Amino acid sequence: MINTQSRLPASLRGKATYNNRWSTKAKRERCGDGRGREMVKPPRGIRHRTRKVFRKSIREKGAVPPLSLVMIDYQPGDKVHIITNPSVHSGMPHRRYHGMTGTIVGRRGKAYQVEVRVGSKVKKLFIRPEHLRPAKS
Repeated sequence: MINTQSRLPASLRGKATYNNRWSTKAKRERCGDGRGREMVKPPRGIRHRTRKVFRKSIREKGAVPPLSLVMIDYQPGDKVHIITNPSVHSGMPHRRYHGMTGTIVGRRGKAYQVEVRVGSKVKKLFIRPEHLRPAKS
């Protein structure tokens, strides 16, 4: 049997060891933060970093989207602005598309197919009408 205590530095011999090799202090130093925290990645959900982007004004809080916006019948070729309504979770686009302008291509169920240019690419999004506003052209 190999004596693992002889491989430890002199300052750590005889103390509580982690896995018979490293002390908890040495393990913390290896992790890099020095405070004993585990190195776990934070969760990044679909609404990650949206506190300011998906915020309503004080007079809009608690209100459902007006029927005048939901009942608009968009035709293929219409230009629309993507303004996300944070109180409606279904058919919500990703936060990177908030404020962009796109073109209606068609329908899929209750949602509209919207094409948006992002750099040199053309993205096809499926967005419910609560998150769309007609562009004035």
